[in-house]
Amino acid sequence: MKCSDKEIILVHGLARKLPRESLQKFWIDMLLAGVGDIISPDAIHMAYWSDCLPSHVPSNIRPSHRQAVQDLLDYRQKHQADFHVGTGDKIAAFFAEKGVELVDILSSALTLKDNLLKAYFKEIRIYIDSLYLSRKIRQCVISKIENAWQRGKKVILICHSMGSFVAYDALWQLSHHHEYRHHWHKKVEAFFTLGSPLGNSGIQDILLSSGYHDEREIFYPNNINAWYNFACLGDVVTHGADMNEAYLEPMKKMKLLQDFRNYQNLYNPYTCSGHLNPHKSYGYLVQPKFSKWLSKILLRN
Repeated sequence: MKCSDKEIILVHGLARKLPRESLQKFWIDMLLAGVGDIISPDAIHMAYWSDCLPSHVPSNIRPSHRQAVQDLLDYRQKHQADFHVGTGDKIAAFFAEKGVELVDILSSALTLKDNLLKAYFKEIRIYIDSLYLSRKIRQCVISKIENAWQRGKKVILICHSMGSFVAYDALWQLSHHHEYRHHWHKKVEAFFTLGSPLGNSGIQDILLSSGYHDEREIFYPNNINAWYNFACLGDVVTHGADMNEAYLEPMKKMKLLQDFRNYQNLYNPYTCSGHLNPHKSYGYLVQPKFSKWLSKILLRN
């Protein structure tokens, strides 16, 4: 059965990106590797915001990049749902069985850390310092959501890294800004956050809602039906992020969410030129738990 009443909007993360068409195609390939043909690629669109940054020049597709993508698709096909880690003592056993050392994952994370965080903080600084650019970035997401709603589609947001708090701010605007009052009765079906820093207190302090800590009915967006968060072991961007305390508990208590799932210590199998990258979006998009929940949402009436 193919889903026809929903539309998926992809929101990418930080750093230099491939051209829009190439990046969107790679993301769609990863998604469909997990959910199959229950949704048409034509119903999946990317809110590509990198072009809002004055210094952004799209990167070229290197042979090693293309090979890494194919290797990941092959890995997903081979292992299917057999690379969900589990919890507690199962974590070490899982990696031992796969022949992957925990120390390799963590050392790869540390190798990536400086460059990743350098790019991360640079773009966060732009987002904070330029009201014009931050609004322009959010508008990339808002316009995609509005367009889908105008065509009667139910919206699923899938966001990676910095894209998750850009999308969160966009949802908050749609919830509370008077210029969007004609949308106040609408909700997105699901909000998927991958490798997200939203649970980090430093990020929470730069969100549009940060000035409303004492006004809880305004502090959170009220237009999300279900929220699914995924964090991989060794992903430095998610380090120290407490999604349960920051969002799950208060939003559930206020009955703002019908469902919220928070998966931690997942295995990101993306490897390029022999180096693991626990933060890479592609490795998140082939996660079995992610595919499971996305499929359920797509098939839900």
